[in-house]
Amino acid sequence: MALRPEDVIDLKSPGDHAGVFNALRPVTRRRPHGFRIQFGRMSLYGNNDMTHQATIELAAPADDVEAIQVIIGNGGGTTGFGVRVCAQSIPNKSDLNGDPGAFVTITGTDIETLGTTPWLAPPPPTPTAQRRAYSLSDWADIPSVARDDGGFGALYVIRCYISSNSPLWFLGQTGDDFTSWAAHPSRMWAMRINSGNCTPDGGTPSNFVSSTNVSRSPILGIRYRRRTGKVITLMNQGDSIDESQGAGLTRQCEGWMFKAAQQLQAQYPAYAFEVANTAWSGSTYRSFGRRLGDVLGAGLVPDVMVFPCGSPNDPPDPPALITKAITGRAEGYMSEMLRLCRQYETRPMIRSWLPTDTTVHDWNGTDAERRRWNAECKARPDFDFLDFSSVSDGAIDGDGQVPYANGFTTDGIHPNDAGVTAMAPLAAAKIAEVLRL
Repeated sequence: MALRPEDVIDLKSPGDHAGVFNALRPVTRRRPHGFRIQFGRMSLYGNNDMTHQATIELAAPADDVEAIQVIIGNGGGTTGFGVRVCAQSIPNKSDLNGDPGAFVTITGTDIETLGTTPWLAPPPPTPTAQRRAYSLSDWADIPSVARDDGGFGALYVIRCYISSNSPLWFLGQTGDDFTSWAAHPSRMWAMRINSGNCTPDGGTPSNFVSSTNVSRSPILGIRYRRRTGKVITLMNQGDSIDESQGAGLTRQCEGWMFKAAQQLQAQYPAYAFEVANTAWSGSTYRSFGRRLGDVLGAGLVPDVMVFPCGSPNDPPDPPALITKAITGRAEGYMSEMLRLCRQYETRPMIRSWLPTDTTVHDWNGTDAERRRWNAECKARPDFDFLDFSSVSDGAIDGDGQVPYANGFTTDGIHPNDAGVTAMAPLAAAKIAEVLRL
């Protein structure tokens, strides 16, 4: 199908890649479906005949969702084991466990024998390989119900019963605390666990009585389809800066991308802006593209894909020097990620490599290579560049290193609440520009 002029943004240049990049996908295309994945890194977690529950508040209005898919973590088990999934929409937050009689069973061959589904890419030998596999349920016609508590977004309670005690891929790692998300005023995500099968498929829903919020779950996210409105999904890939970990944050994973999505939602209420957090703390650039292939290969394709042009995890420590070999390797991995974005027709946006305080990495004069690489990426025509330097960078020190701006970080490497709050408007403005909102 030929593209209409209004479907394509103006070409940035007649360079080798720019024409293909800009003409490949209609950047103003709007889809009625999108998905939310709130938390990034994962780990193997023991399961023993338990029902896992997630109560999730969406960006779409409560009267406009007509169907959902459940996103389940896959991998870790060596044999197949029984999985039962169900869900319902609820009108308020008074009982996050929902109505025991209202759950609807959700089918799907991928999730009925979780653990036997082949990986979409070679599986990791250990959890430290920082890879993922996603299994999606069938589409389930479970319309959202209107809110009666003054809230806006559609509310869904999802349950996943797993019979096996095999270690499985769950969201979160030791030390992560996501329990405060149960009290988020507009984008709640509450996770609970109860023993036994508490689904209507072979179990008893009313047996789920737990009111304790936890920070582990095989329920990674939810994809949904709206009746009349459109959804714009923003995905971030990268390290802990992108996952939004570190000191000085009110909530883990409530970072600059999440805040940008909320600002866009307020500015452009005709759309629901969802965030898919697929970053992984502590990872290096080499793993970014592998995880991007995992998620895109599972059919979870966002409208905008954001990842960094470099990471503080890449220079070896010691000696913790940023060399052209480091940025050269980053360019190679970045090229593969751009190829994946073109293949799956998602809009790539690359963010600047943020500074690091000397108390964490004393890069001294070699920090100039980080700044040079940022400038080179900003000038390239084959992707959009999200430059945070105007808010993230402090004054250059006597050794030639640029630290964070005052108040931007608490631990010297991750943006804190003030930092992500300063980054969010820049991200929102750039996303609105490239999507021509």
